[in-house]
Amino acid sequence: MLKLRVIQARAGDCLLLMHDDGGTATRVLIDGGMKDIYRDHLRPVLEALAADGEALDLVVLSHVDSDHVRGLNTFFSELRDQRDEGQAPFIAVGGLWHNAFSETEEDGTITPRLRALEQMAGVAGVSAVGALSTVGEGSILRGLAVDLRVPINAVRQGRPILAGKPVEPVMVGGVKVTIVGPTKANLDAIRAEWKAWLDEKAAAPSSLAGVELDDTAPNLSSLQMLVEADGRRMLLTGDGRGDHLLDALDTLGLLDANGAIEVDVLKLPHHGSIRNVPADFFDRVIARTYVASANGQYGNPDVATLERLLASARSAGRTFELVVTNRAAPVETFVRAHPPARNGYTLTVLAAGEHFVDVTP
Repeated sequence: MLKLRVIQARAGDCLLLMHDDGGTATRVLIDGGMKDIYRDHLRPVLEALAADGEALDLVVLSHVDSDHVRGLNTFFSELRDQRDEGQAPFIAVGGLWHNAFSETEEDGTITPRLRALEQMAGVAGVSAVGALSTVGEGSILRGLAVDLRVPINAVRQGRPILAGKPVEPVMVGGVKVTIVGPTKANLDAIRAEWKAWLDEKAAAPSSLAGVELDDTAPNLSSLQMLVEADGRRMLLTGDGRGDHLLDALDTLGLLDANGAIEVDVLKLPHHGSIRNVPADFFDRVIARTYVASANGQYGNPDVATLERLLASARSAGRTFELVVTNRAAPVETFVRAHPPARNGYTLTVLAAGEHFVDVTP
């Protein structure tokens, strides 16, 4: 049985992919939220696994944003502390998938230019500083994994994990995982965006004040995965862009004759941000269950995203389930305007005080 355990991560992401088959268990942790998420929600979940004699086959960091990486750093730091104190780690980790920012830069010029820009404009009001700090957090995670002797990207002999053709699915325990993003073409395009952004800001550093770097240059190393087992499929999108995902699925030959893909579960890109969902996205990425990990910060999940999803489902005569980790203000607004019972969908909300909600296709 394939299951997605959606852990309370407030504004971030923290997912546990679970598969059980004839007594064989596969457990994959994807992202860890912020530091307090580990303490408040993720550690109790991992403790319960360990109490049942289970381990993590794999830990995946989708990308280095703080709301994905800091909980993992806290987790790995605890494992290192336990080892240094002569204790056995409370749970074993079989491997780590993590695309280091520096490895996806290709020519290695972006990070130095970001740091130079930071010095030019000063720390105050420069949102690029946040991007630099999370790049550093990704380096910390890599260092902790090396110290713990957790293999990094072993499936690619240590190289960055990218989507490519021919499609080469990877078996993680009893689960087939196909990397559907980023592709090399995606990275080339995003590198060009970063460099254009840096050229613009270097020419006018005063324009940095208040700029949201994520608006202009998406993260270079975001992993997106198609997960399959027992005839069920999940599409886990991290904070990737929907247009890039569709391009990758097309390039990889994973779209049908109508240019669409059907899955059982879709984790909404970037917490349901409308910036990551092109107009035709829900007509082409069709699911029975949609998951939004968000708490209203930055307006996520956007009401416009949920309305776009509902409009697509209505036009096709489809019903769906919407699973949210928090009944945040945007969700409340959407539900008041479009009550589930009258609009062909069901709403599932992670209960207050609970650590997770399980999604079983």
